[in-house]
Amino acid sequence: MTPEHKQRLHEIIKFQKALALAAGASNRFEAEAAELAARRVMAAYNIDPVTIPDRSFYSHMNFANNALLKKLRDEWRAAHPNYWYSKPDKYGSVRRLRGKPRKRKRATPDPVSMYEGLFDDFMPE
Repeated sequence: MTPEHKQRLHEIIKFQKALALAAGASNRFEAEAAELAARRVMAAYNIDPVTIPDRSFYSHMNFANNALLKKLRDEWRAAHPNYWYSKPDKYGSVRRLRGKPRKRKRATPDPVSMYEGLFDDFMPE
């Protein structure tokens, strides 16, 4: 298991609390201080903001529209272009993939082309 998967719950809660402080800031100085706190927590605990779920673990908040989290996720993806993530589930959480996802081929062929040419040699009398 990677270190990102072994993050303890209180580390993620600290990060989410910093996001909540930034969202509830009454002026830009409080928002900047909360952003710096979130960046310190990310650096201290090696948190990948893309894998953090949108639902809060400590309250009934949803971080799906949080501007700071979107900014941190965009910066993280720009800094780590070789990381691939799964599609988000219904809770907004993703997981990091080990490699680039492959495109899946269709299991069955197209029904129109499946029988094309099959009965060309059959001549009814």
